Amino acid sequence: MKVLARGGVTLYLRKGEYQIVIKYMEPRGKGALLLAFEQLKKKLKVEGLFDVKYKKPIPFLPSKIGVVTSLGGAVLHDIINVLNRRFGNFHLIINPAC
Repeated sequence: MKVLARGGVTLYLRKGEYQIVIKYMEPRGKGALLLAFEQLKKKLKVEGLFDVKYKKPIPFLPSKIGVVTSLGGAVLHDIINVLNRRFGNFHLIINPAC
């Protein structure tokens, strides 16, 4: 975890050692994101949203497929061909990339 710390450096004369005295510290980078994620998970767990009764089975094949791509390129045609070959009956949702 990365943190942002503010404070100062002091010298402990008796032992000749330096000390860092932290006055303020906060998580940063992935540490801050991980902390926020863990807090959210804890909140949702307390609300009971991770209970087994809310879990739904994952279907063997998708019924809807979403694609974000350019509408004018050959990629869209290729995607449609592959999906037709693999799944046959599906609902395709296309969102333009631009």
